Amino acid sequence: MNRSFHFLPGDKPHYFEKISSLGADWYIFDLEDAVAEDKKDYSRDTVNSFLKNSGLVNYFVRINSQDTSHYIKDAEMLKSLKIRNIVIPKADSIYTISEIQKLTEAHKTIVLIESFESFKLINDLKGLDIFCAGLGLEDMLADMPFDNDDLPVLIDSIKAEFALKCRMNGILPIDGIARDIFDIDELKKECVFAKASGYAGKFSVHPSHIQVINDNFYPSKESVSWAEFIKAETGFINSGYVRAASGEVITPPKIIKAKKILNYIKGEHE
Repeated sequence: MNRSFHFLPGDKPHYFEKISSLGADWYIFDLEDAVAEDKKDYSRDTVNSFLKNSGLVNYFVRINSQDTSHYIKDAEMLKSLKIRNIVIPKADSIYTISEIQKLTEAHKTIVLIESFESFKLINDLKGLDIFCAGLGLEDMLADMPFDNDDLPVLIDSIKAEFALKCRMNGILPIDGIARDIFDIDELKKECVFAKASGYAGKFSVHPSHIQVINDNFYPSKESVSWAEFIKAETGFINSGYVRAASGEVITPPKIIKAKKILNYIKGEHE
């Protein structure tokens, strides 16, 4: 599934050993923001060694951006891996994204939109092979000379428009990390808003967030029961408008929705 995307600092290998107990859908080994400048080489070597020996398959690697001295080494390391799933930070052009994909021979790509300027790229991503687009809200708001708590309207507008633009272009939108990593109640509210806005999942940096995200980005029991009812009534065969014994009118879009829900819980989903 594609609900939880958990970041792991590349220079902290003791975190890697806990992966089997965390339960995230995807793990992102971070060579960029989470790693101090003097530990970049160490983190690259550590991640490289772990991924080549662990057997882990559900992972991505966030490399450093093109304008750094670490970019080429990160790209070469990723290219040497059997599974080459990449997170591209600070995406600034379609050309840059395409060049990085070619250089690393990437299998899956997550693009991070981290500035107001790069927001416009979303409409152009449709022509590329993009797995997900992630919202880097913290970086985006760093340009604003006001406390983030004073920007609720802007934040909600950015989140809603980001998800809508991604969906319009056939790309899965992933919400950014929690604004307060120690406030679980606030995390739950963020998940509810993100799900209602059309996001497929959310990034995390704290292990306690993973299960909250997984639980929230999952169909409710009522939704699953309804989907099973639609399947029982129709066999997922489109027969036009059908009135069930309960009185509900089953339409072709309802059949599509019910099938989507049941496929989702089987892991055969977006």
